[in-house]
Amino acid sequence: MEMSTLNAKERFARELHAAVQANNPFLLRHLVRRIHQARIDAWRSAEENGAFPSLDVSLSPQGITAFHLACMGWKAHRDSPHLAYGFDQMALILAAAGADPFAEFHDGQQRRTIFEVLGRDLPPSLKDW
Repeated sequence: MEMSTLNAKERFARELHAAVQANNPFLLRHLVRRIHQARIDAWRSAEENGAFPSLDVSLSPQGITAFHLACMGWKAHRDSPHLAYGFDQMALILAAAGADPFAEFHDGQQRRTIFEVLGRDLPPSLKDW
């Protein structure tokens, strides 16, 4: 993978994580559109390396993605309706845009999905989706 592609993937991942941490669904929606356009541009350029920007890039060694952050943010702030709503919407935005809801991350010594960690305590929009 060439360095500029790696940097673009990491940049997108950092921006996604920052939008979720800021509880900013509007910015997240904008980033999702940018990533989709970057994927189209990469496909049109017919590069052989197959490196497309992804919604599922993690920044941490644990493998936590922006989708995981949104779900964890909802759980942490579910007693605050305004904050919980923002995280709930971001989880839905990412899932609807194609983020892998079954992506695993390291939870202690195990690799688990967010559904295994949260159990039945999921953001409301994911239950409906």
